[in-house]
Amino acid sequence: MKRQLDISLSDPDISVPDLDAVAVVLRSQRLSQGPVVEQVEQAFAASLGRQHAVAVASGTLGLLLTLQACRIGHGHETETGTPLSRGSSLAPTGEVVVSPYSWYQIANAVTIAGATPVFADIDYWSGTLSLDKVEACIGPSTQAIIACNVNGRPADWGPLRELASQRGLLLIEDSTEAIGSRYQGRSVGSFGDCAIFDFSQPGVLVCGEGGMVVTDDADIATLLRSSRNRPVDERFSVVAGACVPWQAGVSDLAAALGLTQLARPKEILARRKIVERYYYEQVKSFKGIKDPYVAPEVDDVHLYLYLVHLGTCFTRRPRRHRR
Repeated sequence: MKRQLDISLSDPDISVPDLDAVAVVLRSQRLSQGPVVEQVEQAFAASLGRQHAVAVASGTLGLLLTLQACRIGHGHETETGTPLSRGSSLAPTGEVVVSPYSWYQIANAVTIAGATPVFADIDYWSGTLSLDKVEACIGPSTQAIIACNVNGRPADWGPLRELASQRGLLLIEDSTEAIGSRYQGRSVGSFGDCAIFDFSQPGVLVCGEGGMVVTDDADIATLLRSSRNRPVDERFSVVAGACVPWQAGVSDLAAALGLTQLARPKEILARRKIVERYYYEQVKSFKGIKDPYVAPEVDDVHLYLYLVHLGTCFTRRPRRHRR
């Protein structure tokens, strides 16, 4: 039986320099978090024009640490200054506006942080948060908005930034699905007070596992680092040990892979664009399937996955029963 041709959009793009970089770390005296992590943090921040980048074990943990660093939810301390345990049974305090059309771990991180996720509806075409729906969800308990760049499509960052600033809300950007996409001349990851990235499959930059939080706020970056893990020289400090970190760091092995991939994003994105075009040429002949949507204010979209948008001629019945 002839095997059907399969051209994947999201296989890891691993090159010889990637393998060499990992091999160098394997031959070194440091496999856990070390100098290579610092290098990839600096390179990633510079690539987005941000002041700080903090490498974390995953995008989910990055979001959780960001919420805690920004005192979203019940925070780290009680009124007496005693640190709360992670299993605290305190009732949720504060609300965070999130999208119902995103990775479920986003709302989960909000809940773990001790806040209440409030779901705002999305724009039909882009799948990103609708500004009007977000505004309708904002109340006296709202502390933050988490907007996602969905499947490569940037959210409406101009109006969202203006709304968050007017209401005094933290704006957090989930940019995992849109690395390389641009909105009004700027890369995703440069619009929120903090932006979260995840480097697991099927993303553009794949380090095995890991993530990154970027921000221009030095105080937030400091809190992120202290709650992520402790440097070796602080592990026997009585003061540092009073607030237990999450042990959410990444290894130099993962960082080495991320550093070499970060050196060639145009090459990786160009290959994915070729595959996107191949998919488009194959499906455009089917009646009722819509072209990939790009909003007028968006400069460039790099799809995370190739999703097929069915038109109204596809009723619920044939979608359910056709094989």
